[in-house]
Amino acid sequence: MSLIKKTSQQQSAVAEEAPLSFREYEQLLFSEMVDDRRLAVRGLAELHDVEWLPTMIAALKSEKDAGVQELIVQTLRVRGGDAVVDALVPFLSSDDAHLRNAVIDVLQQMPSETETHMEGLLADDDADVRIFAINIMASLQSASVPHWLETVISHDQNLNVCMTALDLLAETGEKNMCASVEGLLTRFPDEPYVAFSVDRVKKRLGCDV
Repeated sequence: MSLIKKTSQQQSAVAEEAPLSFREYEQLLFSEMVDDRRLAVRGLAELHDVEWLPTMIAALKSEKDAGVQELIVQTLRVRGGDAVVDALVPFLSSDDAHLRNAVIDVLQQMPSETETHMEGLLADDDADVRIFAINIMASLQSASVPHWLETVISHDQNLNVCMTALDLLAETGEKNMCASVEGLLTRFPDEPYVAFSVDRVKKRLGCDV
């Protein structure tokens, strides 16, 4: 009698009845069936004795379903640790907006691990990545945040990056940073919005008092 190959749906049904091995979950993780991939993510997360991080990251690179992306990223958040942040940071350069936003959200929830990457992200060649870094920075609660922001508004050549940093500096900055804030008027002299923003932040920091 010839063997009958199980369909993807049959495999899922079997997996729901009993845990599979790492290799079996790994196969499902790259299945054409979305339900299989969801099942694989949940199953791998239960295998605490298996080093599944590289497998999850490889799947995330090719995954197109937003729901599965979110499940993988949240699973990585629960795992936590520096290795997870190291693996997620490169996704800030992804062209997939949903994936990128999911990664930003998770990095905001892992402030201590993400903090060590901040200087590198602020020096990234991609201005969008630098803006994402500033958005993440808002959740870090680090004493270094005002210093990083002051460095950005003093040296970054991109107007949008500087304005994003200035907005956050209004909430976290100190009066001794007023000169750096006012320096934006010299760096971007032909931008009316800069003058408006600088005036607002100077008032917030008490620069003229």
